[in-house]
Amino acid sequence: MPRPLLKAWDTNLVKRFEIEIMRVFRGPRGWIAAAGMLLAYALAGLEPFHWKPPRLLENGVETRRNLIRFTAPGIIHSRMAPTWLPDAIRSHEFQVRLRVRSYSTAQSGPARIFTVSANPSLRNLTIGQEGLDLVVRLRTPDSTLNGTPPLTIPRFFSDSGWRDLELRVEPGRLTLLLDDQPALRAVLPREPLRDWNRGFRVAFGNELTGNRPWLGEISQAHVTVNGTETDYLDPRELEVPPMFLAGIKRPSVYPPDGLLRDRGSRWDMAFNFICFIPVGFVMGMLRGERGSFALAVAICAIASLSVEVTQFFFDQRNPSVSDWGLNVAGAVVGAWLARRLIVRVCGQARRPAFLGIRSAERHFQP
Repeated sequence: MPRPLLKAWDTNLVKRFEIEIMRVFRGPRGWIAAAGMLLAYALAGLEPFHWKPPRLLENGVETRRNLIRFTAPGIIHSRMAPTWLPDAIRSHEFQVRLRVRSYSTAQSGPARIFTVSANPSLRNLTIGQEGLDLVVRLRTPDSTLNGTPPLTIPRFFSDSGWRDLELRVEPGRLTLLLDDQPALRAVLPREPLRDWNRGFRVAFGNELTGNRPWLGEISQAHVTVNGTETDYLDPRELEVPPMFLAGIKRPSVYPPDGLLRDRGSRWDMAFNFICFIPVGFVMGMLRGERGSFALAVAICAIASLSVEVTQFFFDQRNPSVSDWGLNVAGAVVGAWLARRLIVRVCGQARRPAFLGIRSAERHFQP
C-alpha cells in the first residue's frame, strides 16, 4: 500500500476509534460506567465497614497518688505537645519507663497504653496491647507515618500481674527491656526521629480520637530526654476531661516533611490521584460535544467529598483533605482528556449536535 494511502488509512482508523469511545461513554452506558467506578472507590474508602459514629462518653479514668486506673474507656492527656519533644527530636534519643497491669487480654487496635500521636494513622510513638502481645509503633525514616511495621513482644500480657517495660531509643539503636531484662534490640537509622512531628500530644489509655481504649493500671510513667525526667503521674502534667468524644476525627493533611520518604503515603497518594482520572474522563464524555468540563469536575469533587465525610462515621477510616484534593486533581486531568478528545472528533469545544459526533461519523465512514 502506498505510504500516503497507508497514512490516510491509519488516520481514519484512529478517528473511528475516537468516535467509538465517544459513542460508548455517551448516555446510559456512560452513567453506568461512572457510577460503577464511584461505587468501587466508595467501597475501598469505607472498608472494613465498621459503623461507629462519634459519641460522648463519661471518662472512665481514675487518678490516685502514683496510679492511673482505666476501669472503663477513658483518656488522660497532656494539654499541649510535651516540652521534651523538641529536645528528643534534636538529640534522636529518649527513654520511656512504664509499669502496667492489663485488665483483659481481649484488647486490640492496638489498645493505647502510651501514645504520642494525632490520630490512629499519624504518630511518633505508641506502646499498646494487641491481645496477649505488646506492640510498639515507632515512626522513623524507614517506617510509615503510622509507625509500621510494628515491633511485637508475643505473650507479654499472658501474666496478669504488674509488668515493667523500658524503651530506649538512640541513634542507630532501639532497646526494649521487660522486667529489667533485655527483650528486644533493633537497628534504627542514625537519625531515627528525623520525621517526628513536634505538635503531637501525649495520651494514656486511649488514642486522642477516643477510639482505641485500653483497660488497666499504670503505676509508673516516666519519659527521660537528655537527663531530664518527666513524671506523668504528676497531676500537673496531664489533663483529665470529665467527658470525652469517642471516635471524633479531624480531617488530616499529609505532612509534607515525611511524604516523599513514606512509601505507604506515596502509594496512597498515587492511588487517590490515578483512580479519579478515568472517573473524570467518563464524566466529561457523558454528554458528548455538549459536555461541560466544569460540571464533570464538580460531580467528581462532590462524590469524593461525600466519601471523605462518610469516613467520619466508620472506624479505622480517617477523612483526609489531601485525599480529596488528589481525587479532584485526577478528575481535572480526566475531564481535560475528555475535552481534548471531543475537540479532536467534533472540531471545536462546543458545536450543535447535528454538526458534532454525527457529522464526524459521516465524514469518517470507511
